[in-house]
Amino acid sequence: MTFAVVSAQQAIFPKLSMWKYLNISSAPPSTWNASNFNDTSWPSGAGEFGFGEGDEATVLVKMNPSITYYFRKKVTFSTSPSGMTFNLNFKHDDGAIVYVNGVEVIRTSLMPAGPVTYTTETTDFLPNNLENTYISYTIQGSSFQAGENTIAIEVHNQRTTSSDVSFDAELVFSSTLSTIENTLKNKISVYPTVLKKDDLLNVNFLGSKGVLHILSSEGRLVKTTVLTKGINKIPTSFSSEGVYFYSIADEKENILSGKIIVK
Repeated sequence: MTFAVVSAQQAIFPKLSMWKYLNISSAPPSTWNASNFNDTSWPSGAGEFGFGEGDEATVLVKMNPSITYYFRKKVTFSTSPSGMTFNLNFKHDDGAIVYVNGVEVIRTSLMPAGPVTYTTETTDFLPNNLENTYISYTIQGSSFQAGENTIAIEVHNQRTTSSDVSFDAELVFSSTLSTIENTLKNKISVYPTVLKKDDLLNVNFLGSKGVLHILSSEGRLVKTTVLTKGINKIPTSFSSEGVYFYSIADEKENILSGKIIVK
């Protein structure tokens, strides 16, 4: 089976957005990365965070002996995003560990293995050509749950004498807008692709089992439905007019994605 593929991404939250952050000289609370941690005492700031480069919206301060900076953000999904794929694109000079609801999902290459503390150094400096680069990492949708989720990130410098530190991030839903050939082209059809807010969306699905996800143009997951063989008539109840995106995965994890216009 072959695909002519065009990559497309919709932002869950954008670059330069607001985060809760902690910039102190001692260890953070032991549960700082947990979803139920109370971060109301933490200040809020906009990305980019850091010092030493002059492009920071929120300036951090060296707080020896700590070389670590802590960030938290909440994201909400109206339905379970299991089966979807997300990319966290972020600057992390020098290294970072990312948690979703308290579970580690990303450890960048310059972070040492094993437990870390607020004084844990990275194994090397991030190369100069990557200091201002948004490096992309994959997070599977199964890491998130329906409802509120917490993304927590700790950014480590290489040493206390480092001249700069940087952090910013965006989370995007990564879809594949595909021209499907051969079998898959004849296996799934979605209609109408222009409809009113309360119209039914029809999915003619000839596989044994599939999953439909619908997202807003901002990347917010608005509906997830399990598909069975035959014509699935799906109530939509879109909250507003505009452009929406759908993604359908069959039992072999082939993906068909496209666009719906609600008028």
